[in-house]
Amino acid sequence: MWSDRWAGHPHREVRDRRRHRRRYRHGPLLPIATSIKQGGNRLISIVGARTKDLLILEDDMRAISDEIVVTTDDGSYAKKGFVTTALQELIDRGEKIDLCIAIGPVPMMRAVAEVTRPTRSRRW
Repeated sequence: MWSDRWAGHPHREVRDRRRHRRRYRHGPLLPIATSIKQGGNRLISIVGARTKDLLILEDDMRAISDEIVVTTDDGSYAKKGFVTTALQELIDRGEKIDLCIAIGPVPMMRAVAEVTRPTRSRRW
């Protein structure tokens, strides 16, 4: 969502003028994940980026997660591939996913929704 009234909001989409690419602020991710964990739930986090240099929140998510999977599109760090591939691997190994929260670019969120659709897990 973007409008002028969100211009000063910390969770807004930011346009990098020098490189003409979009970066997404992941401000709500940590408080949501922390709340889920404090509620006594098992928390599996999948953190991904195009390259290692663009990866954020890995250490923070590692500190609160029961399990973390890190992916980079180009394979420059950790597992090569998309977050959807890592999510499908979790589903294939039998992990029961009650709630899946995806924060990032719309195409990625759409792909996550499609991967989790057969599991009938709640998506947000």
